[in-house]
Amino acid sequence: MAVVRCWSAEQGFTIGRVYKVEEVHSDGCLLLENDKGETENIPPCFFEEVEMYADDIMECLRERLGLKEDDVSGDDQIMLMTKTQAFDEYLNWKGFLGWGHSIRDAVEQIFGISLKD
Repeated sequence: MAVVRCWSAEQGFTIGRVYKVEEVHSDGCLLLENDKGETENIPPCFFEEVEMYADDIMECLRERLGLKEDDVSGDDQIMLMTKTQAFDEYLNWKGFLGWGHSIRDAVEQIFGISLKD
């Protein structure tokens, strides 16, 4: 399953929103469900592919949403999260409740790497 982010408001799609690709046609057009619940056949030039997180991260985030680790039905919701939100939810699932900010700050102060969106 591919996930794409819209960068141009076309036929009921929202700029910046992530959509699941239901099918890719032989002509390269993407079959997507728009914001109104209508299925549209859209040229790919209005979208960019979103790289999914590693499998183990996705599995934890799915479980955090109350899904089974292999249930991809919530992947679009996961990919709509900011990286900070995804990181915090991952840490919460691993038992580090509320530690996201402190861990991001420590990484920045120790390694000089900012983990801000």
